[in-house]
Amino acid sequence: MDSGYYSGGIARYTIDNLIIGNITAVTTLEVQVTLPGAVVGDIGIACPRDAIFTAGVGINPVRISAANTGQIPFVNGSAGAINPADTFDFTIALIKASGAPAGVAT
Repeated sequence: MDSGYYSGGIARYTIDNLIIGNITAVTTLEVQVTLPGAVVGDIGIACPRDAIFTAGVGINPVRISAANTGQIPFVNGSAGAINPADTFDFTIALIKASGAPAGVAT
């Protein structure tokens, strides 16, 4: 994972080869990622870097569940299970509640 801090209280993280797993019908599956410097109260936005993401899967804002830990919620609103066959690469923008993330260069 690569991370960098930008002015205005926004940190950028890249997550490579994330395995999502099977998402059952009409549910949300949270996948845990490490985000150094994140704290509860920060706001995360995950954007897939792959040209084509799995059809039928939505992504909600990243929930910061604990220090340095985020949960990316993948939503399946369809009537059937979706099991993404590949790994995916993401960029995550983390909007800090206040101050620069600890351990991330400014």
